[in-house]
Amino acid sequence: MNAKDFFVKNKNTFQIIIFLIILFSIILPCANKFNQKRRLIIYDRGVYSIAKVTEYRNESRSSHYRYSFIYNNKIYKSRSYYKGINLKLGQNYFLIIDPKHPELNNILLQPFPIPDSIAEAPSEGWKELPIPVDKEEIRKFLEEY
Repeated sequence: MNAKDFFVKNKNTFQIIIFLIILFSIILPCANKFNQKRRLIIYDRGVYSIAKVTEYRNESRSSHYRYSFIYNNKIYKSRSYYKGINLKLGQNYFLIIDPKHPELNNILLQPFPIPDSIAEAPSEGWKELPIPVDKEEIRKFLEEY
Protein backbone atom coordinates (compact mmCIF):
# COMPACT_ATOMS: atom_id res chain seq x y z
CA MET A 1 0.00 0.00 0.00
CA ASN A 2 1.43 3.37 -0.97
CA ALA A 3 1.13 6.60 1.00
CA LYS A 4 -1.75 7.98 -1.07
CA ASP A 5 -3.88 4.86 -0.51
CA PHE A 6 -3.06 4.96 3.20
CA PHE A 7 -4.24 8.58 3.52
CA VAL A 8 -7.41 7.94 1.51
CA LYS A 9 -8.22 4.85 3.55
CA ASN A 10 -7.69 6.70 6.87
CA LYS A 11 -9.19 10.05 5.84
CA ASN A 12 -11.75 10.13 8.67
CA THR A 13 -9.11 9.38 11.29
CA PHE A 14 -6.90 12.20 10.05
CA GLN A 15 -9.85 14.60 10.00
CA ILE A 16 -10.66 13.74 13.61
CA ILE A 17 -7.02 14.22 14.65
CA ILE A 18 -6.82 17.61 12.90
CA PHE A 19 -10.13 18.66 14.47
CA LEU A 20 -8.87 17.70 17.96
CA ILE A 21 -5.60 19.58 17.46
CA ILE A 22 -7.50 22.71 16.44
CA LEU A 23 -9.96 22.29 19.31
CA PHE A 24 -7.22 21.92 21.94
CA SER A 25 -5.25 24.82 20.50
CA ILE A 26 -8.33 26.98 21.17
CA ILE A 27 -9.39 25.53 24.54
CA LEU A 28 -6.02 25.37 26.32
CA PRO A 29 -5.20 29.10 26.05
CA CYS A 30 -8.73 29.94 27.20
CA ALA A 31 -8.42 27.62 30.21
CA ASN A 32 -5.05 29.14 31.08
CA LYS A 33 -6.50 32.65 30.83
CA PHE A 34 -9.40 31.61 33.07
CA ASN A 35 -7.01 30.25 35.72
CA GLN A 36 -4.92 33.43 35.61
CA LYS A 37 -8.07 35.53 36.03
CA ARG A 38 -9.15 33.33 38.97
CA ARG A 39 -5.80 33.84 40.70
CA LEU A 40 -6.05 37.62 40.27
CA ILE A 41 -9.58 37.57 41.71
CA ILE A 42 -8.19 35.73 44.74
CA TYR A 43 -5.48 38.40 44.97
CA ASP A 44 -8.01 41.26 44.79
CA ARG A 45 -10.45 40.03 47.41
CA GLY A 46 -8.33 37.46 49.25
CA VAL A 47 -7.46 37.17 52.89
CA TYR A 48 -4.36 35.55 54.31
CA SER A 49 -4.07 32.67 56.71
CA ILE A 50 -1.75 29.81 57.61
CA ALA A 51 -1.81 26.30 56.17
CA LYS A 52 -0.02 23.21 57.42
CA VAL A 53 1.45 20.81 54.85
CA THR A 54 0.24 17.35 55.78
CA GLU A 55 1.23 15.03 52.95
CA TYR A 56 3.13 14.66 49.70
CA ARG A 57 1.58 12.49 47.00
CA ASN A 58 3.67 11.30 44.07
CA GLU A 59 1.07 9.99 41.67
CA SER A 60 1.48 8.93 38.08
CA ARG A 61 -0.50 11.84 36.64
CA SER A 62 0.65 14.57 38.97
CA SER A 63 2.55 15.04 42.18
CA HIS A 64 1.16 17.39 44.79
CA TYR A 65 1.27 18.50 48.40
CA ARG A 66 -1.80 18.29 50.57
CA TYR A 67 -2.41 20.88 53.26
CA SER A 68 -5.08 21.95 55.70
CA PHE A 69 -6.11 25.33 57.06
CA ILE A 70 -8.74 26.86 59.29
CA TYR A 71 -10.91 29.69 58.03
CA ASN A 72 -13.94 31.02 59.91
CA ASN A 73 -13.62 28.17 62.41
CA LYS A 74 -13.94 25.51 59.70
CA ILE A 75 -11.16 23.11 58.66
CA TYR A 76 -10.44 22.91 54.94
CA LYS A 77 -8.15 20.57 53.02
CA SER A 78 -6.60 21.39 49.69
CA ARG A 79 -3.70 20.60 47.34
CA SER A 80 -0.79 22.42 45.75
CA TYR A 81 0.38 21.31 42.31
CA TYR A 82 3.02 24.02 41.96
CA LYS A 83 6.09 22.45 40.36
CA GLY A 84 9.65 22.90 41.44
CA ILE A 85 9.08 23.35 45.15
CA ASN A 86 10.19 21.33 48.13
CA LEU A 87 7.86 21.88 51.03
CA LYS A 88 8.47 20.35 54.46
CA LEU A 89 5.80 18.08 55.86
CA GLY A 90 4.37 19.46 59.08
CA GLN A 91 5.60 22.98 58.20
CA ASN A 92 3.28 26.01 58.15
CA TYR A 93 3.05 28.31 55.12
CA PHE A 94 1.11 31.46 54.36
CA LEU A 95 -1.97 31.01 52.23
CA ILE A 96 -4.23 33.37 50.31
CA ILE A 97 -7.94 32.51 50.38
CA ASP A 98 -10.94 33.72 48.42
CA PRO A 99 -13.45 34.38 51.24
CA LYS A 100 -16.39 33.53 48.97
CA HIS A 101 -15.03 30.07 48.02
CA PRO A 102 -12.29 29.08 50.47
CA GLU A 103 -12.61 25.38 49.65
CA LEU A 104 -11.87 25.97 45.95
CA ASN A 105 -9.83 29.15 45.73
CA ASN A 106 -6.79 29.04 47.97
CA ILE A 107 -3.11 29.14 47.08
CA LEU A 108 -0.04 28.45 49.20
CA LEU A 109 2.40 31.34 49.31
CA GLN A 110 5.52 29.27 49.91
CA PRO A 111 8.06 32.00 48.92
CA PHE A 112 7.01 34.05 51.96
CA PRO A 113 8.20 32.28 55.14
CA ILE A 114 6.31 32.51 58.40
CA PRO A 115 8.41 33.96 61.23
CA ASP A 116 8.59 32.07 64.53
CA SER A 117 6.69 34.90 66.23
CA ILE A 118 3.48 33.96 64.35
CA ALA A 119 1.93 30.75 65.66
CA GLU A 120 -1.60 30.98 64.27
CA ALA A 121 -3.89 33.14 62.17
CA PRO A 122 -7.15 34.78 63.24
CA SER A 123 -10.18 32.71 62.25
CA GLU A 124 -11.25 35.30 59.66
CA GLY A 125 -7.69 35.66 58.32
CA TRP A 126 -5.65 38.80 57.78
CA LYS A 127 -6.48 41.49 55.22
CA GLU A 128 -2.74 41.75 54.55
CA LEU A 129 0.18 39.48 55.33
CA PRO A 130 1.44 40.15 58.85
CA ILE A 131 5.00 40.48 57.57
CA PRO A 132 6.52 43.25 55.46
CA VAL A 133 5.98 42.12 51.85
CA ASP A 134 5.40 44.26 48.79
CA LYS A 135 1.94 43.38 47.44
CA GLU A 136 3.37 43.40 43.92
CA GLU A 137 5.60 40.47 44.89
CA ILE A 138 2.50 38.49 45.84
CA ARG A 139 0.74 39.51 42.64
CA LYS A 140 3.75 38.49 40.54
CA PHE A 141 3.92 35.11 42.30
CA LEU A 142 0.22 34.49 41.61
CA GLU A 143 0.57 35.48 37.95
CA GLU A 144 3.41 32.99 37.52
CA TYR A 145 1.78 30.24 39.58
